[in-house]
Amino acid sequence: MSKKKIILLCLKIFLAVLVLAALVHKISADKIFSALHEARWAYIGVAFLLVFINFFIQYKKWYLLVVLEKPEVSTKEVMSSLLAGITLGFVTPGRVGEFGRSFFIKKSRWTILLGLTLIDKVLVSLTIYFFGTFGLLFFSTILFDSHQTILLGLITALFFIMCIYLLFHPRVLRNLLQKINIKVKKYPKIQQFLTGLAVIDRKTIYQLLSLNVLYYFVFITQFYLLVLTFFRISLLNGFLALFSTMFVKTLLPITIADLGIRETAAVFFLGQLNVPQEAAFNASFFLFIINILLPSIIGLFILLKSPVIWKTKKNDAFFL
Repeated sequence: MSKKKIILLCLKIFLAVLVLAALVHKISADKIFSALHEARWAYIGVAFLLVFINFFIQYKKWYLLVVLEKPEVSTKEVMSSLLAGITLGFVTPGRVGEFGRSFFIKKSRWTILLGLTLIDKVLVSLTIYFFGTFGLLFFSTILFDSHQTILLGLITALFFIMCIYLLFHPRVLRNLLQKINIKVKKYPKIQQFLTGLAVIDRKTIYQLLSLNVLYYFVFITQFYLLVLTFFRISLLNGFLALFSTMFVKTLLPITIADLGIRETAAVFFLGQLNVPQEAAFNASFFLFIINILLPSIIGLFILLKSPVIWKTKKNDAFFL
């Protein structure tokens, strides 16, 4: 790993610690720990069990993509590469390191898998932005005037119509990619990456979109259960606040595993609904532990055993 990469990684860690420390100082560590003593731990138990459903959905999504490039891929290979990608995503803002799972599928063209993964990431982002918009529109009625709310709604609607049209009309996207291909013929790896974007069919897109929406609601349900652990809030208001939290968190991928950003957003939006700051903070931090930290630790063992991670001359730029 180059010095530049090490410095960048340290900067991301420092930023996450700084934001978290500032937030804890603002809320008060005493309040945070006091809330833990009054927590309803049964809700945390249910939220933890939902992790297994989340992982299964992620496995199904990744399997759908991998079989397009390597039909004979095994379940073990898909699962191990998925866990390795989660660990790589842990140390990169916006979890872009998850693209690294492509390198762990043996005897496959990883550039094509990158292109396929990009489509899934776009669908993930669209899902977050779509439901996040409903949350932001709700809060805009509290924070802004009606004209600004209407304008936000119109701009968002046009954006989603354009994105959905491109996703469900592969020919239009394929024609665009072919024009780009003409300009990058000297770069075979880029051509393979663009091929990965073009080979996916409409049926697979439907399946991926459905799985993404299912995953998102299981994830939000986890988050909501963790909020209930510390404070009672209605289902509708809770979901709208958490939709907004995930939207804003995704827009600001500047720290390791979004630490600090997610907690700050949760404190802000849930605070608008009179949820105590310590409750919002604890819910968000527990979400990080059970959904990101624990799977990343498991994936770390896979990374340490894999020869792929040591090929830094070729892939170092990707992992960080």
